[in-house]
Amino acid sequence: MLATFPSLRCSASTDTALCGSLSGCEMLNVSGGHCLVPYPSSVFEADDGSTATGKRIAFLRRGMPVNNMGVYIDPIIQQVWDRAEPNGWHHHTLSNPLPNTPVHKILVHMSFGDEQVANIGIEIMVRSMGLPQLAPAARSFFDIPDLAGPLDSAMVESPPPETNIPPTNYGAHGGMRLLNAIQAQIDQFLRTGGDVQNFCSGPCDPE
Repeated sequence: MLATFPSLRCSASTDTALCGSLSGCEMLNVSGGHCLVPYPSSVFEADDGSTATGKRIAFLRRGMPVNNMGVYIDPIIQQVWDRAEPNGWHHHTLSNPLPNTPVHKILVHMSFGDEQVANIGIEIMVRSMGLPQLAPAARSFFDIPDLAGPLDSAMVESPPPETNIPPTNYGAHGGMRLLNAIQAQIDQFLRTGGDVQNFCSGPCDPE
């Protein structure tokens, strides 16, 4: 959100609070630079012994963008949106469920090079859930363990193409679920008492 206000600049003034640490502008980029850029920066932190890091975010009012009525944007409103951000509650999916919510079993299919859903977003989601990847895996990811099935929940990725040139029409987004082995995997998972098993010979090959 903050990066969408390129017109907000520190400007020369006899009031030092307008363009300096008191304004919230980044001190490394004061002269003709944009406020709040570069970000993130320790300039926007304050000591707070009550947090795990000993720091907290501290945006000062005069460093925030101003609307056409001269009202400074209040960053606290971001907390309203945090409740709608899935990564804010993913860690309650497999364990420590929210009140009146059951623990879930999850099967995530990630098609390499998906042109509609970025792989990096799926990796973050899976890592936030604490979800393992079904072994054998096409490739491994940081902090996502590769575990042999059957598993209650898991991620399965299709291997990348063997060539170094992207296909003209890759079709990765919908192609993975057309594989017989993946359809058998979904069928097994959705059955009563189902689990995640590997129906491929090695990593599930999109070919």
